[in-house]
Amino acid sequence: MRKIFQHIRSQPKSVRDNYALGIAGSFTFVVMLLWVVALPSEGLLDEPAVATEKITPFATLVAESKKKIAAIKDSLNTATSTETQTATAVNATTSPENIILTETDIAVAQDKASTTAATSTNPQPMYTEVMIGTTTNSRASSSPQNAPEAALP
Repeated sequence: MRKIFQHIRSQPKSVRDNYALGIAGSFTFVVMLLWVVALPSEGLLDEPAVATEKITPFATLVAESKKKIAAIKDSLNTATSTETQTATAVNATTSPENIILTETDIAVAQDKASTTAATSTNPQPMYTEVMIGTTTNSRASSSPQNAPEAALP
């Protein structure tokens, strides 16, 4: 198998493309063959015994779409009623009348707010030298004193 692959790799690109097309076509043919063999077992090729009413594909599409839309409306109505009940329960427990803060809670909140305000001043940027690896003997630096003279104006 390894020798076959080495032989194919040594061929020109057009020959390798032909091999790839042949292999892809073969796999496609095998899949199509399996699909055709499986159709009769599914009963898709059998004629119906008695056709009482003529059903067109478009009519089937419309009927199925109506069923799906009705199912979506039912689920939305159920979700809306559940959300309304949940929102009512949440509002009843978190209204301002039901929240009781002690003087200690207020003092702790004010202390946290003042320490946050004190530490959130404009931070100073920190510069770090970065060494860039290259394949030549040149050096890269972010500071102008290490730059070569040719690069300076």
